[in-house]
Amino acid sequence: MVKYAVIEAKAKQIKTIYLWVVEENLPARKFYQAIGFYPTGQTNTIGGTTKQEMRYELNL
Repeated sequence: MVKYAVIEAKAKQIKTIYLWVVEENLPARKFYQAIGFYPTGQTNTIGGTTKQEMRYELNL
């Protein structure tokens, strides 16, 4: 699915893809980092919870 999103974004000349990952979801964070995404340092509290999410970006 990520590969398809990257292909589509490139076709539309999008320069950056971003997504949010729950901070405690280490397997997802490692997955996205392995394919080139990097954490931007921006975080957000998920509404109605104390959980934090982290923004990741991929420059195309």
